Amino acid sequence: MIIIVNGKEKAIKAKTTILDLLHMEGYGNQWVGVWVNNRQLLQKEYSTYTINEGDEIKIIRPLGGG
Repeated sequence: MIIIVNGKEKAIKAKTTILDLLHMEGYGNQWVGVWVNNRQLLQKEYSTYTINEGDEIKIIRPLGGG
């Protein structure tokens, strides 16, 4: 199925979770913020939210500074 990740089309298998996608995209265990169709997910949802055809996903890493 086709989804949009950070503005680019990506083909993934059905029943892929956000956590699966993060590993596929190389984020591993890094802390990131994830929005699906303009709704921010809680980190505890990453392993249970199943991505749907056409979902628009934004993955954002926080910037450090001070």
